[in-house]
Parts: sequence; structure tokens; C-alpha cells
Amino acid sequence: MWRTTKMRRRSTRNCSKGHRAYLDRKARGLPTDVNELHRSEQLYDQATAMMSREDWPGAKQVLDEAIKKNPDPLYVATLGWVVFNLDP
Repeated sequence: MWRTTKMRRRSTRNCSKGHRAYLDRKARGLPTDVNELHRSEQLYDQATAMMSREDWPGAKQVLDEAIKKNPDPLYVATLGWVVFNLDP
């Protein structure tokens, strides 16, 4: 029994940075699916393109969807800027 506990500790200690990041995101309840993270990045890029065209309502809608997939602080801050520009 002692041996399996020691082996578990060793395997956690020697895991890669990527695996540690995965475990950290999972422990905090954040998404860990690579496809979902990639989709949220695509949505963010789409929203920034809309912002450059000053399509604030469209950008807000797309950012809301991106934040549902991945609550990244950058996405939330950008949403704040969009909401600021929506106010007349």
C-alpha cells in the first residue's frame, strides 16, 4: 500500500507543465477540452473583427458565447469595452 501512494506522489510531481495546467484548470472548474478552448479563441477573434467594424451588438453576442465556453479574463475585459461602447 505504501508503494502505490509513493508512486502516485512521484507521478504527480514529475508531470509536465501542460499536464499541471490541465489539472489546475480542472480543479478550478474551467474547461479542459482543447476543441472548446480553440472555439472560444475563434469567437474572440470574430468579436475583435466586429469591434473594428464598430458592430458592437454583434461583438457583444459573440463575446457572450465565448465567455460561456471559456471565462478568460481577457474576454470579460473586452466585453466590458463593448458594453461601454454600446452605451450612447
